[in-house]
Amino acid sequence: FDNIFIKSGISLKNLIVLDVGCNIGMNSYYALSRGAKYLYGIDKFSIAKKTTELLYSLGLTRFEIYGLDLNSKEDLNKLKSSIKENIDIIFYCSVDGHIGYPAEINKLGFKYIVHEGHVGTTIEENYENLISHNWLLNGSSKIIFKTYISDGDSISRPLFIASK
Repeated sequence: FDNIFIKSGISLKNLIVLDVGCNIGMNSYYALSRGAKYLYGIDKFSIAKKTTELLYSLGLTRFEIYGLDLNSKEDLNKLKSSIKENIDIIFYCSVDGHIGYPAEINKLGFKYIVHEGHVGTTIEENYENLISHNWLLNGSSKIIFKTYISDGDSISRPLFIASK
């Protein structure tokens, strides 16, 4: 991520971050270790508990992790009353194939999105999905940085940062 953020010209310092599908918290840890002002994470109940424990064990305190059913509009609507701050950047990494693009998350608002697509998809089709679901604005949103990444056990996946 260091290389990606350096090349994009975006610093996480003092930003409010939302990590959707935060899993065990690797991206959350990264954002906080790079100076994020505060981080909100969401994932399933069982995962959120483990993520919270891990982040606390690493000495981090500027976060809240919510255990939700990510496919439940009712659960996702609770975020609007829980998150009072404006979100600067969303980490949306490999979750669109599982939960799509819920309007309830989009309603929280954001300035930037880090989007990692799934194997077999392209940057362009992922970007178009964000536009077609009104997460990004056709004509005014733009891709700031794009690449393909691989973690060693899978073929490459598209990753990009876009502005709203």
